[in-house]
Amino acid sequence: GHGELTALAKTIAQERGLAIASQGHERAVRLVADFWRSPVQAELARALAETVRRELPFAYQEQEVLITGVYDLTWEEPGGIRRLVDYKTNALAGRPPSVAVEPYRLQAQVYGLAALRGGARRVRLDFVFLEQPEESVTFEFGENDEAQLAESVRAELAGIRAGQFPAVRGTHCVSCEVSRVCGASSERV
Repeated sequence: GHGELTALAKTIAQERGLAIASQGHERAVRLVADFWRSPVQAELARALAETVRRELPFAYQEQEVLITGVYDLTWEEPGGIRRLVDYKTNALAGRPPSVAVEPYRLQAQVYGLAALRGGARRVRLDFVFLEQPEESVTFEFGENDEAQLAESVRAELAGIRAGQFPAVRGTHCVSCEVSRVCGASSERV
């Protein structure tokens, strides 16, 4: 129940030396519980248990750059379909998930390309915003999309190499590990 999840969250935070305000614990527990209202959860329940992986790392090389990441949740479906789920804990602030997902399009392309290169014939990626889990945002890719995905990722890499990596100040700056050295976190930006 809710009380058990709250106690577990507090225990884990204490074990890891994290100082989290009680409202932070409450929000975390609410977001975890809300996942069970997601349509993705019902599909996960039908998945073959032996194919379900949580926090599965991936890596591939693109133009001499090692790209790494972690799938929050993944499983296989018949026909070479790789299912991916990425949880988002963002505060939606009144925005629908279809708008909040915009900054994650590159992430979708990177994940889709990784799964296709890992042998999937089709990829379905669901971004589940846990404040509104009923409305997941889905990206689908097939084998015919691999070249276009690779081109998009290469274009982003070229921009980064050219220094075209604009910093954007936002609520994420509060918990960002590089906020002390990033221009986006300064008041001048």
